[in-house]
Amino acid sequence: MSEMLFAVGILGVVITIVAWLIIINMQRRSSEQTRAEHQAWERAQEARLQQWKTQQERQFIDFKQELTTQIQQIQKQVQQTRDEWKTWEEKDAARSEELKQAYQALMTRERMEFELVRLPRVEDIPLPAKEASPNGNTSFPWQPANFQNARLSERDLSSRYLRHADLRDAQLTNAKLFMTDLSWANLAGADLSGADLSAANLAHADLRGAKLTRANLLVADLNHAVLIGTNLRQARNLSVEQLQSAIVDSTTQFDADLPLQTSAIQPKDDKDGSTNQSEPLDETTLSALSEVKGSDKSSLHS
Repeated sequence: MSEMLFAVGILGVVITIVAWLIIINMQRRSSEQTRAEHQAWERAQEARLQQWKTQQERQFIDFKQELTTQIQQIQKQVQQTRDEWKTWEEKDAARSEELKQAYQALMTRERMEFELVRLPRVEDIPLPAKEASPNGNTSFPWQPANFQNARLSERDLSSRYLRHADLRDAQLTNAKLFMTDLSWANLAGADLSGADLSAANLAHADLRGAKLTRANLLVADLNHAVLIGTNLRQARNLSVEQLQSAIVDSTTQFDADLPLQTSAIQPKDDKDGSTNQSEPLDETTLSALSEVKGSDKSSLHS
């Protein structure tokens, strides 16, 4: 009986052990399955995380490229705007300069027209004013006209009172200056080509470097007119008597066929066929030239 009980006890112990082993095995399998599922979940999470990172990186790269493109476009637009602004400023500056020059030219032209309108005629000037002192002081209320660098070509200034006028470098080609009073006027560098100076008063006028080619000098008064460096080639109706009373030197240019028969002016043939004075000026002529220069400075200051 006891042996049976012992055998039953052993069998129960064995069954219990087997049962525990089965339970332990089942728990181990369950634990391994749970661990495997957890690892699979972790791997899935890592894969999703990596995929999200890759996607974020791709989106960041795309965003960066798009932002870079937009920045470049903005910079290009800004540069284009700057260029357009600079171009506009240059055009505006050029336009302003053109308007300024046009305004200055208009004012110069208007001033010249005003000067021309107010020019009195010779016959309207009182006789004492005509015989005024060389420095320009007269009893007649008159301010010498200023036509420096003026364009007066083909203008009719006949019988106008231009005594002591500033006509330096003026353009007077083909101008009509019949009986015009140009005594003591400063005509240095002026272009009088083809001008009609018949019966004009050029006494003591400064014609240094002036051009009088083809000008009509019929009975023009050249008494003490300064003709140093003056071009008188092809001048019409120019006589020796007129040159005798003028101030000339070796730089004065006139035609070779001019019949010079005086001791005051000695002809000298140049290679180009012109005839110039070669002898020095006498004391009377030098004194007159100094007087012309002194009156020139006085008229400019006035």
